[in-house]
Amino acid sequence: MNSRRFSLRCTFAVLVLAIITTIAVPVAGQDTERPQELIAAERLAAAGDWDQVIVSLTQLIQRLEAAPGDARSGKLLIEAYEKRALARLQTGDRPNATIDFTALLQIDPNYVFAAPSPGIMNVFEETRKSTLASLDVALTPEDAIVVLAKDGATSPETAARIGSQWLTAGSYRITARKIGYETRTEQVELRPGKAQRLPIELRRTTAVLRVRTIPTGVSVRVDGELKGTTQAASDGDPRSEMLVIDGIVPRATPYRLQMEKDCFVSTTAELMVPPLEIWKGVAAADPLAWDPDRYYDQVSLRRAFGTIAVTADQSNAVVSIDGERRGTAGTPIRDVCRGDHSIDVRSPGGQFSQRVRVELDDEVRVQAKLIPTYGIVNAALQKGSPGAPGDLAAVVKAVRASDLNLVPIELAEGDLASLVSATDDSLRAATDRLLQRFDIQGIATLATVTPDSEGRDLELRLLARGSSKPDVLRFSLKNDTSVRGVIATLEQQVAVVRPSIGIDAVDVMRLEGAVVTGVDPNGPSAKTIAPGDVIVGIGTNSIVDVATLVAALAKTTDATVSVRLRDKSAPITIAVERRPNVVSMYESRPLNVAITELNTRLARRQLPGGAASAEEQRVDQGIRLNLATALMAAGNYSAAQQMLSDVRLESRRGISNGTVDYLRAVCYKQLKQLAEARKLFEAASQDQGALLTEFGPAISYLAKEELSALASPAQE
Repeated sequence: MNSRRFSLRCTFAVLVLAIITTIAVPVAGQDTERPQELIAAERLAAAGDWDQVIVSLTQLIQRLEAAPGDARSGKLLIEAYEKRALARLQTGDRPNATIDFTALLQIDPNYVFAAPSPGIMNVFEETRKSTLASLDVALTPEDAIVVLAKDGATSPETAARIGSQWLTAGSYRITARKIGYETRTEQVELRPGKAQRLPIELRRTTAVLRVRTIPTGVSVRVDGELKGTTQAASDGDPRSEMLVIDGIVPRATPYRLQMEKDCFVSTTAELMVPPLEIWKGVAAADPLAWDPDRYYDQVSLRRAFGTIAVTADQSNAVVSIDGERRGTAGTPIRDVCRGDHSIDVRSPGGQFSQRVRVELDDEVRVQAKLIPTYGIVNAALQKGSPGAPGDLAAVVKAVRASDLNLVPIELAEGDLASLVSATDDSLRAATDRLLQRFDIQGIATLATVTPDSEGRDLELRLLARGSSKPDVLRFSLKNDTSVRGVIATLEQQVAVVRPSIGIDAVDVMRLEGAVVTGVDPNGPSAKTIAPGDVIVGIGTNSIVDVATLVAALAKTTDATVSVRLRDKSAPITIAVERRPNVVSMYESRPLNVAITELNTRLARRQLPGGAASAEEQRVDQGIRLNLATALMAAGNYSAAQQMLSDVRLESRRGISNGTVDYLRAVCYKQLKQLAEARKLFEAASQDQGALLTEFGPAISYLAKEELSALASPAQE
C-alpha cells in the first residue's frame, strides 16, 4: 500500500502538468466557450489546491447531469470525470478516482485515455476490465454494417465495431446488414469482466447494380421500372454519386437496363444474373466472372439536341419555347431538347403558337404568321344597368376570325371596373396598362344585354392599344347571320391604296358610262384622255356609271388596263397607279379593329432587307396615313401626330402632301399647340388640289375654315 502511494506521488509534477494542460485545452469539436468551473479548476490546479479542484469539478458534474443531455454536455462530463479522477489520485483517494473512471466509461466504454503515468493507466484499465464487458464481432463479409441496441435503453441503434470492443453490461440486440445480403439479428447477454466472441455470416440473396453517370440527374430503369436517379457529387466531381440498386434476383432471362435524361440520348444494356450459388467459394481471374454485382462506373450520355428555325412575318419577333424566351425569329435555336415543344412567337403586332416535335440532330422549320390577339373577359352590361356575364367559351369558339384571335383572360375586379367605367385618357391608360401586362394587342369585354329587335343579346366591346373609344358589336349566338357579321368585321381590312388612272368622273343622266370631268396633268391619263370623254369599258368589264368604274379599277392587279371610250373605235392602254386612300375619321367603321389590323400590317412591312420599291413605299405611306386617321378617330391625337410625322406624299391632286399637313394641323389643335397648328393650316390652305378623301372635300377650304376659327377670340 505504501509503495503504491509512493509511486503515485512520484508522478506529482507530471500529474499537475497533465491536469492544468487538459483543463486549459478545449475538447476537439467543443465550443470554444469553456464552463466557469473548468476555468476555476485550471487556476486551482496551478496553485496546487486539489481539494478545491475537486469541488469545482463536482459542481460542474452536478450541473451537467441535471440538465438535458446532448453531445456537448457528454463531452464535458467525460472531461470533468477524467480531471476529477486525476485530482483525487493526487490527494491519494483511489476509490473515488475509480468511481469517476467508472462513470466516464459508462458514457464512452471505448474511451482512449492518455494517462500521465503507467501507474494511472493501470488503474484506468483495471477499472475498465472489471466494470465493462468485451465483445468480439467476427463478420462475414467484413464490409457489412453492424449496429447494436441495448435492451431497455431509449437511445437509438448505434454503429458497432468489427472486432473487439468494450460495452457496458446488459442484453444487446446486434444487427448486421449489407445490400445484396440477408439481414441477421443476434441477441447477446454481456456480463462485467467477461469477454465474448460473436461470429456473424450473412448469406447472399441478390445481385446489386451500381451506377455512376455523366451528367447527373439520370433516371435508371430496370425492365421499365424506375429504380432511382443519379445525384450530384458533393465534391464537385462531374460524375454523379454512385446510385446503388438492390433486388436484382437471379433469373434465366436478362434484365433490360435503361439510363435516360431529358435532352440526352438514352443508353440501354442487358444485365444477366445467373444463380448466386455459382459464385460461392469460386474464384476466377476475372472478378466479373464470379462477382454477382454489376458496376457501371462512368456512363456518359450524349446530348440530344435538335434545331428550331423560326421565320416570322414581323421583325424582331421574340421566340419562346415551352414558356422560356430563347431568341428572335430569323436566328436558328440549335440547343433544343429532343421531344415535343410549344413554340410561341410574339411581337408588338401579333402572336403565333404551334406545337412541334424535335428529333436528334434535325432542324424543324416554323413559318410564323403573327396575328393580333385580343384578351376577352366577362363583364356586366354597361352604364350601370343590370347584366349577366356572356358565355365566354361559346363566343370564343363561335367567333373565329382568320386575322384576329380572341383569348380568354381573367381580370381583377378593379381592372374590370376601370374598363367599364373609365373614359377618355383614363380608359386609354387602363387599356394600355392591361395590354402591356398580358402582352396582347387589344382587349374585349363581353356582356349579356337586353335583346334588340333582331334578337341580338350579346355585346362585345373592343379596345385597341392607344384607343379610348371602344368598338361595340352586338350579335346573338342563336343567329348565325349576326355571328358571321362579327367575324366579317374582325377580318375587315383597310384599303390603304387604290388603283387610279388619274381622272375624275361623274354620272350623267340618261348617259351610260362614266363622264370624265378632270384629268390629272401629272397622271397616267394625261394627253390620252380628255375632259368630256366617256369611259364605257375597263378590260373586259363594261362601265355603266362611276360606281362600276371604281369597282373595276379596285379589282385590277395589272400594271396597265385597257380603257374603251365612247365614240372611239380602238381601246387605249393606260398605266395604273396605286394612290393613297384614306378612311374617313367620321366613318362608322370599327376603328379599333382598323388600328390593330394596320399596326400588324405595318409591322410585317418592317422586315430587314433591301431598299423598298416605289410601290412598296406607297403602301407603307398609305398604312401610316390610315393608321394616323384611325387613331385620330379614336381620340389619340398624340399617337396620330407621331405617325403622321413619318408620312411623305407628293404634292399633286387628290390625297397628297396637303392632306397630311391638314391632318397634322388638326392634331396640333387638339393637343393645344396652336402655333404649330396655324403654320400647317396656312400651308394646307394654299394647296388647291389636295383632298381629304378620294371624293373630297377640298383641303384648302377646310384649312381656311380652321384658320378663321383659330382667329376668333375664343381660340385665342
